[in-house]
Amino acid sequence: GSADKFRPQVRPPRLGGNEKIGVFATRSMYRPSPIGLSVVKLNKVEKVGKSVRVYVTGSDLLNGTPILDIKPYIQYSD
Repeated sequence: GSADKFRPQVRPPRLGGNEKIGVFATRSMYRPSPIGLSVVKLNKVEKVGKSVRVYVTGSDLLNGTPILDIKPYIQYSD
């Protein structure tokens, strides 16, 4: 898997591929964890009893996949 190819620094395309930065500051596929990262459109958030349902589009998640964290998309930092 991608965790076998851990690279502590990567060259993100947003920087022209010339500058290396830390892998945890990116959405690189070389992150050393099995947690997926996606840029998605947040469509709806609803409370159902004691649970919260989050509806997104633009990802490759299966229905019911847990979403661990949501952050705003900031274009200049991608």
